[in-house]
Amino acid sequence: MPDTANTFRPEFYQGIGVYAAAQAATKLVYDIGIGAELFAELNYKQNVIGVKLFLFFSGAYRGVKKNYNPHVRSENK
Repeated sequence: MPDTANTFRPEFYQGIGVYAAAQAATKLVYDIGIGAELFAELNYKQNVIGVKLFLFFSGAYRGVKKNYNPHVRSENK
């Protein structure tokens, strides 16, 4: 609702609402993945529903594990 200067003031409100989200992701290759999230926010003043697509990168992959220690006798002969 505009005020006397014909600008819009923010409208603050209190009340009970519900927020829900469901997310699914899959790993494409070693440290790259893709996914989607469905979300909804419902309350008496405003309802928002949407879908978010995301791509993620992980720095956790360090290559094949090198299990070699010259100070320990190997179990595999």
